[in-house]
Amino acid sequence: MEELKYIFEAQLFSYIRGERYQVFQIPYYEELLVPFDEYFNEIYGISANEIIDGLKNLERALSSGRLDSINAIGDLMGQFANCITDEERDSFMEIHRQESERLFGEFFGHKSV
Repeated sequence: MEELKYIFEAQLFSYIRGERYQVFQIPYYEELLVPFDEYFNEIYGISANEIIDGLKNLERALSSGRLDSINAIGDLMGQFANCITDEERDSFMEIHRQESERLFGEFFGHKSV
């Protein structure tokens, strides 16, 4: 009986067209992909949850990832503005160089090597 219910819901989803609110994307993917976890592991060597996590990361990157990066860059700039002496500035730049490169890479859509 549970399988029939799942099949019915899966067919019902395939007939629905249109845009889905972003908040409903991940639950939809969970319901769609988790029943096939065994096949994903067997064929691709990853779980349905790993696929869903990847989709979550992709969705975040496309929706708010740049905003998060620019906010973090602003925070670093504010901290840097509080440095008074040249020694403090040099030390701050050395300590936060990798973090700032990562953030600028995320904001501009590339990764630094």
